Parts: sequence; C-alpha cells; structure tokens
Amino acid sequence: MNKTSKKNFSILSLIVLSFSLAILIYAFSLGINGNDFWWHLKAGEWITSHKKIPTHDVFSWFASSHNIYWFSHEWLSEVILYFLFSISGTVGIFLFSMTIACILLILFVKAAGEDFNKNLILSSIYTLLFVCLLYMYCYGRPQIFSFLLLNIEYLILYAYKKDNNTKAIYTLPIISIIWANIHGGSSNLAYILPIILLVSMCLNFSFGKITFKRTSKNAIIKLSIISILSIIFICLNPHGVKMLLYPFTNMGDKVMLKLIAEWASPDAKDIAQLIFFFIPVGGVTILFIATDKRIDGFDFLNYGFFTYLFFRSTRFILFFMIVSAYFAFKYVTPSKKTPTYEGKKEEKLLAGMLFGIAFVFAALGFMNIPKTYNSKQGLIKKVVSKEMIDFIKEEKPKKLFNDYNFGETLIYNDIPVFIDSRADVYTGEILKDYVSLRFMSNANKKYDKETFVDDIIDHYGFDAFLLENSSSLLPYLYSHKDKYEIIKTTNEAVYIRVKSN
Repeated sequence: MNKTSKKNFSILSLIVLSFSLAILIYAFSLGINGNDFWWHLKAGEWITSHKKIPTHDVFSWFASSHNIYWFSHEWLSEVILYFLFSISGTVGIFLFSMTIACILLILFVKAAGEDFNKNLILSSIYTLLFVCLLYMYCYGRPQIFSFLLLNIEYLILYAYKKDNNTKAIYTLPIISIIWANIHGGSSNLAYILPIILLVSMCLNFSFGKITFKRTSKNAIIKLSIISILSIIFICLNPHGVKMLLYPFTNMGDKVMLKLIAEWASPDAKDIAQLIFFFIPVGGVTILFIATDKRIDGFDFLNYGFFTYLFFRSTRFILFFMIVSAYFAFKYVTPSKKTPTYEGKKEEKLLAGMLFGIAFVFAALGFMNIPKTYNSKQGLIKKVVSKEMIDFIKEEKPKKLFNDYNFGETLIYNDIPVFIDSRADVYTGEILKDYVSLRFMSNANKKYDKETFVDDIIDHYGFDAFLLENSSSLLPYLYSHKDKYEIIKTTNEAVYIRVKSN
C-alpha cells in the first residue's frame, strides 16, 4: 500500500469514525436502558457484603423459601458494576457504558483496517447501524464485558492465523477463566471460536469461492492444546463443569425463549428488526455472493456460525456485527468514485471543518448529559416508578405476583419478587405457571384448562399483584371484584390486592 492510500485511509476513515463517535455520544446523552441492571447491582451488593458467591436464590420469596438453585454465572461483572456504582453512582455506570461503547466502535473501524476505505458510503452506513446497536445493547449488564472479550479473542485468533508464532495465543485459556466468571452465559464462545479456527486450519480444499488452506502441523497441535485448555479453564468458576452446558441448556428452554424478547428469533415483519438486524446480516451475505475474491474458510465459518446464532436469537446481532468487522470489509468491491486526500490546502480546510462539526456535535451530547441526569427519567431508566415502589413498601405484601419486567426494580428496592429476569432460576414449573397467568394460556398441563388461573393463584397463595397495563391477567382480575381490589394505578403498572376471606 502506497503512502497516499495510507493517508486516504487515515483521514477519511477518521472523519467517519469521528462523526460516528459524536452520534453515539449524543445518543447516550439521552439516557441508557436499565433493563436487568438494577438486579445485577443488588447482586453485586449482596456478594460484596456477604463475601461469598450465591448458589441458591436470595431475592425471590418463593425461590428462596424452596432453596432453588441460582446459577450465578455473572457474579464478577456484578461485583464490578456495584463497585463502580458505590463510588460514582449512576453517572459512573453511565460513563463506563458509554466509554465501552466508544471503545467497541473504535475497535470496529480498526478491525476493518485499510479495507474500510474501499467504499466509504457502504462503510459509513454499516458503521451507523453498528452505532445504533451499540446504543441499544451497551449498558450496565454483563454482556458489555462479553462484547469486549469477543473483540480481544478475535484480535488474537486473526493474529495467530496470520502468524503462528504470535505469543498472544497463549492468553486464550486466561480469557476463558475471565469469561466464565464475568458472563458465563456466553463463555462457551471462549473455546468454540478457537475450535472454529482449528477446523479451518486443518482443512485443505476449495468449494466454489470458499477456500480452506491447511497450515503447519505444529500450529495445529499448538492450537489444539490451547483449545483443550480453554475448555478446562472454563470450569474454573463457582459452578464447575456445569458451566460447559449452561449456555446450551438456556438456549434450549422453549418457555424462556417465548418469555424473553431478546432471546426470541428475529422477526422480519418488525420494521426496527428489519432495519437494524436483517440489513447487516443480509448485507454481509450479499457481499459473499457478489465478491469476485476467494472467500477464506475461517471467514466463512465465522459468518455461518454467527448468522446461525442470530437466527436463533436476536441478542446475537451485536456479536455478529463485531465479528463481521474482522472479515466483511475485505470483500467489499472498491468504489470507482472513492474520494482521495492529497493534503492540499482546501482539503485540509474541509477535513478540519468536518472534524470541527463532529466535535461540536459530541460537545452537545456531553452538555445534554446533566439535563438527562436531572430529569425524571435519569441517566439510567427504571421500569417501576418511585411512586409505585414507595406504595408497595407501605403495603408490604408477603407473596407478591409481579410481572417479569418489574422484577429487577423490585429487587433493587429490597422487595421480594415472585419472578424476575434471572429466568433460569425459575425454569420448569414456576416459569410455566408465570407464563400461564401472564398470557392467560395454560402452559402447564397439570392444571385444568377451565380453572388453571384460580388453581395457580391458589397454589402459590398470592396476596397481591403488580402487573403491566397490557397484562392479559388484568381483565380477569378486574372481572372478579369480589376477590381482587384495584388499589393503585400508574402509567406503567397496576397494583391489585387480594381480598381477605
């Protein structure tokens, strides 16, 4: 690559990156999602104060009374989040989330490398979609650490593919230990990804445009040993060898998949999913079909694996885009009208103006953060209002039935829940019974289809209900005023008390 093309890459790509960072910062200034964050925070507090990692439930009045197992696979990230929160509050968590998102964006452009500049229009569109997904998924949850670990893993794997003598490959088992404790739910990637590279290095054939080229025997043996060590090191966590199967058993639970929106398969009928989910996957697919280049086997296996994961669950879309940066851009057909930068006076002036505009836009984002902080919503959103939380604390229900989405805020405020987003804690009868009431559809066939609602309520002995306004259970409770009394209604929830006999 000549000096002029390197200069083109550095200036033009930096302009795109600077505008992308500015947009991302401004989006964050509007506040970030609080989904799951609040119960993770409480778990971190519990672990810190008790100085041990829980293996049985401590937040659900039903699960704790029955000593139900809790696969606390995210304990380390919860401790980190609690530590950050304890010294800097919501501002610290907000800035941490935004910083990680910015780092991921920089790594995205860096992974694309010189190929980013082949077609700036396509690169800019793809990067903008990535920015939107970063805002959607980068907030105070353990997944944010997985996004970073995924990047580190691929930096190492592609470096090893290029140079079998790189020493960085020896760090993969250590990454496995960290991943298993910081976000065990996706820690299987720590050993699956090296195995994918291993498979591509062992094969030696071409099929159409797809080409596999076998590498040296020593490189294969080395990677085989490291892959085995990565599997073994995954087991170094509070739950031992169970961690190897945990991610697979979760994704195989049909009731959980139905209940948790982000675990569901993508729906092309949803306009938002069509734009932000299907277009990136479809775009990379078109690149592979249209390219005149030979497709590297490792690139193709990565594409196939993460495309499969995406169609299993929408939660993997950001994983797909992170990984695609390491291979997709190299198959882009260069634009015939790619702008050049030769360092002329007028070009320097234009570049300076563009950087200046991006800086101003980012500055507006930072200026908007205090406004969001002081708003009713705050920097991190909560599902249940303080008004409702205070009311429930006064009511002091002993056996509250709560909607799944309300669990995290209730836990954070020391209100025992029936269920929450730690869905695997409730796998089996509890989850089926919750789904039956939430959607008014008998998911547990042990109950009579005519009386299952009353049967489930009697079985658990609920003394109050906290429901979303859209809950299918509400009309039933409304129609039985002899048993249930509507006590309080807010924009997001309805509190109903069970009348005593």
